[in-house]
Amino acid sequence: MESAESRDQILTRLVRWTLLGIGTLPTALFAQVVVRVTDPANHAVSAAIVEFWSANERVATRVTDSDGLARFVAGERARSNAAIVRRIGFLPGHLVLGSTSDTVVVSMEPLSGSLPSVTVLAARQACPQTDSPEARKLWQEIASRYETPSTQGRKANVEERRATVAEDQVGAVGIGNPRTGWRFYTHGGMTGARASFAQRGYIQPLTGTHSYDDFGAWRYPPLHAEMAGHFVDAIFGEAHTLTLSRAGSRNIVLRFCARDRRRNGLDGVMRVGESGGLADARWTYWNPARDGESAGGEVVFTPLAESGHAPLFSASGLFWRRLPSKRYLQSWQDYSAWELLADSVGTNSASRRPAP
Repeated sequence: MESAESRDQILTRLVRWTLLGIGTLPTALFAQVVVRVTDPANHAVSAAIVEFWSANERVATRVTDSDGLARFVAGERARSNAAIVRRIGFLPGHLVLGSTSDTVVVSMEPLSGSLPSVTVLAARQACPQTDSPEARKLWQEIASRYETPSTQGRKANVEERRATVAEDQVGAVGIGNPRTGWRFYTHGGMTGARASFAQRGYIQPLTGTHSYDDFGAWRYPPLHAEMAGHFVDAIFGEAHTLTLSRAGSRNIVLRFCARDRRRNGLDGVMRVGESGGLADARWTYWNPARDGESAGGEVVFTPLAESGHAPLFSASGLFWRRLPSKRYLQSWQDYSAWELLADSVGTNSASRRPAP
């Protein structure tokens, strides 16, 4: 009986000490940071995914409520560089987390149509065109802030979903069965993919045994995924013309176009973020031998590291392809962490994926 009472007394003291300890912790650890997501008319946007990111890791995720609000604790914000907001029917939203305010606002621009149709329209507006010295200089300044070429081996924690959907559902992140886990991309594989851009371009015939209805006729590189860093690579700059436009007072948009219209390439737009790095990009693949097939993609980039000179990673990415049935095959990746590897790690064990 005495030993039981002693144990109770010990537990009581431990609980009291714990409560006293909590009472003395800084209140900042429990303070909330509220993100309010709106449209241009200042209406609340509900069911938006709000992510706090460092340069290579997703720190926290919330979904906005009916008032367009998502709440984070101050500790999560302290480890983050930027907020990234995604919702189907809107362009991705971005916000640098540099102020001390407890409430921050992200305004999202609605898409006037499906993602493929909006992307195709943007590409047509951009091309054909001549190169703009102002746009070229801006892109070179942005690219200089990243590690290029971004071919170092890496691993990533990713969730991937594939599905065949109607055009108005392209970009819906909850469609398809998820495949999750770590993927490894070797130095040799990354270097080989970069060399392929320079030698054979961006589109190659899809050969071998496959279902045309599922995979179409062409193979496309994963610019929405592990090869997202290509958008600041010199090979990309040489193969495309660049022009500049300003969408409103906040967004600077770089339009890119395949320089040689006799060869394949990319037509699309990329937005410059508040930090001076790239925020996101949307594109269609320009293919002179299209054979009735169209394809494109979208990538939301991780925030630029405060020190700069870090690789350009994908926070989330989408590839879409229009099938002969007029439906769309989409592959969507959501990344939560990236880690660079020594060149010698996994040299002969490159991660392989089916062609998009």
